[in-house]
Amino acid sequence: VQLLGAAQAQGVELRIRSSFRSYEEQARTFQFWIDQLGEAQARRESAPPGNSEHQLGTTADVISRSVGWELIEPFGATTEGKWLAAHVAEYGFAISYPPNSEQTTGYVYEPWHVRYIGKACAAEAQASGLILVQFLERVGAAR
Repeated sequence: VQLLGAAQAQGVELRIRSSFRSYEEQARTFQFWIDQLGEAQARRESAPPGNSEHQLGTTADVISRSVGWELIEPFGATTEGKWLAAHVAEYGFAISYPPNSEQTTGYVYEPWHVRYIGKACAAEAQASGLILVQFLERVGAAR
């Protein structure tokens, strides 16, 4: 709420498209992507049930009007996506799947996918320059 409010105060309209997903909802989501893209591509773009950060209750997909409220890579190049990337840590979040990290994360670049890790941890993660999963492994946090 604070992140969205700060964006709004600066003239940047962001909305949450997706947040917590139950195991069952993630199973439906994953199957949808298999049906749309085939299993190999779906595994690059969606997590199987039991493996999604959305099931933690600390993750949200953030969208904007400039990309038709869709979860698409061009969001990262929009004013809203750039604002999110620049300010996400101030509000305790990190972008889980940054550009050029698929080999490490297993997932394609998702500029909209943010995970709450707390303000102090987010600042430390950002300062480390590590991809979120690498940072969490370094500090011994469970994924």
